[in-house]
Amino acid sequence: MKKIHNSLSHIVFPAWTVPAAIFLLGALSYGLVLSRLGYFQDDWHHIYALASGGTQSLQELLLHDTRPFAVWPYRLLFPILGFNPAAWQVSTLLLHISTVLVFWLLLRLIWPDHARQTAWISLLLVIYPLYNLQPLSVAYTLHWASYLVFAASLYLMALALRKPPLKNLLTAGSLLLCALHLFTIEYFSGAELARPVILYLLLAAHEDRRGYNIKKAVKIWLPYAAVLAGFIIWRQYLIEIPEDIALRNDPILFSQLLSNPAAALGKLLLGALQDSLIILFTVWYPVLQPEILSIADSATGLMLAMMTVTGACAYFFLTHSPALDTESKIAWRRQALGLGLAVLLTGPIPAWAVGQQLMIRNPLWSSRLGMASMLGAAILIVALLETLIENLRYRTIIFVILVSLALGWHINNGNQFRWAWTKQSRFYQQLYWRAPFIKPGTSIISADDELFEYMGYYPTSFALNTLYLNAGKDGVMRYWFFGLNKHFGSTLHKFLANEPISGGKLSGEFYGEPANSLLISFQPENNQCLWVLRPEDALLRVLADNTREAAPLSNPGRILQASPDSSYQTPHGIFQTEPDGSWCYTYQKADLARQYSSWEQVARLWDQALKLDIRPKNGVEFLPFIEAFARLQDWEAAFDLTRQANRLTPGMAPALCAIWTEVGGLSPASPTKDTAVTEFHDLIDCP
Repeated sequence: MKKIHNSLSHIVFPAWTVPAAIFLLGALSYGLVLSRLGYFQDDWHHIYALASGGTQSLQELLLHDTRPFAVWPYRLLFPILGFNPAAWQVSTLLLHISTVLVFWLLLRLIWPDHARQTAWISLLLVIYPLYNLQPLSVAYTLHWASYLVFAASLYLMALALRKPPLKNLLTAGSLLLCALHLFTIEYFSGAELARPVILYLLLAAHEDRRGYNIKKAVKIWLPYAAVLAGFIIWRQYLIEIPEDIALRNDPILFSQLLSNPAAALGKLLLGALQDSLIILFTVWYPVLQPEILSIADSATGLMLAMMTVTGACAYFFLTHSPALDTESKIAWRRQALGLGLAVLLTGPIPAWAVGQQLMIRNPLWSSRLGMASMLGAAILIVALLETLIENLRYRTIIFVILVSLALGWHINNGNQFRWAWTKQSRFYQQLYWRAPFIKPGTSIISADDELFEYMGYYPTSFALNTLYLNAGKDGVMRYWFFGLNKHFGSTLHKFLANEPISGGKLSGEFYGEPANSLLISFQPENNQCLWVLRPEDALLRVLADNTREAAPLSNPGRILQASPDSSYQTPHGIFQTEPDGSWCYTYQKADLARQYSSWEQVARLWDQALKLDIRPKNGVEFLPFIEAFARLQDWEAAFDLTRQANRLTPGMAPALCAIWTEVGGLSPASPTKDTAVTEFHDLIDCP
């Protein structure tokens, strides 16, 4: 075994194997569920804008968000990708991997004699566990495109020093890319302050004259500093910012430093320390949880197998290291610690400037605030491993464990997003079956409050406006999504009094009335289809008290069987609306037919369900069919379904009694009816 190890330790892989390893690691971390992911949270702002008015509409939305030049990635990609979620996922992953590859090229120019260390940094960067938002493909196309441009600007700057004949051309390109990423999105503006450190290291590699190198690095950096200053002036004083956005993005740090420097500086230093600890150490806590190694099902078993294989491959790949003297090793560690700290501490400056922190933001979404610091964190971790663990074999084993666990964590994270998209897509699908069109001005109110992970109320609102696209224009949103408890829990009396309600986000506004609402319940985890509630459903004891109290204002009359506009078409590639042979399709179509008193259609749907051998798993979903068979005088079938519903779900008696009382009073007497009614009252004691 020792002989084999010694043999492997002298293998020298060609340089192209590092990009190949980066690509493979990125594909394994993020790509396994890629084709089964869709749109989440801020993705829907962009999708709605693109669907309603193309890139011009998206530019208006981004202008409202103080990013008037941010539309260029979408102008390039939307004509190619369209609305295909998988295509956006692939595109964003390629941007992510490409960014890491450019940083790897940059690191090779800074430390040409440290191939292993630069490979380690790059591999760690591609799967760094701070960033958990890779599935938000459309929204974060902007961030990764800008990050890639920033990396390319640094690389061209470094290349200009290494290739004097092309210095002017490369510097011009670097300055243009610097301006492009700054005016695209502000997230990487703080990391610009680490640029002179990179320049110093590039110069120090050829000439060990500290004072001279510092002066020359500052001189080279001055044009970039001018571009950065121009961006800050434009952002702060020249661009017109909507009032709500201005309050959110007000750089309060600078005014605090002027008014109370000691307190502001202390707060800044504390926040910087807290966020640095989060980026560098705390993000590894969920990665190191033992649950990630669970093999309770085949998916995690597959994950564990891939982690093992990837770890073994990484171990053999990374065993080789060129021989370096002690002085070179110490010099590299010192430089890496310096550069790592510089990038780590400057990355979150845009967030700190407006009073935001990773620590106090929503943990689910705050990782974007530290994107620019991930390179610094990766450099620091590798530098710490090099400093603290002298034995290369042990150091490599620890590194492989970190990479493998981070890989598994990302796979698990992607799988959580996959389930979230599955629930989303089933909801939109069932809503469209139940409501082929909804009159504009309708609020959709969830009895279960927020329905989806990785979403929120306003993203769901944008998704609904995209589903019923042709109704929205001129910044007025025709639909809005509310949570019954979240938005009306303490003001339910106002809702029941039909006081006007409103919502909105960015440039979209909504105004409506409670009487023009649809109250819904969607709990597929409890074997339920989507329920569009009716006033009569106030009798359903399976519903919460406040849901039954609000049910009388649910107005299914807002639902039409087709759009009044014959040109209306659901955006292709976003929503799957065709029949799928499931019970929920049968139920939604039956409930729609019940709304329009198409009783024969309801009965036919039940007969089709019997042929397909599909059945409801909740008694509530028998109700349209019970009423249909009763109205069609098929009392035997009505009673049989009543018995099944009553046995399946407790608390059905009031709703069943209401149907039998209403329909029985309207139907002529007959022996069959009398027998069924008698059997019904033997089964259920109605008041």
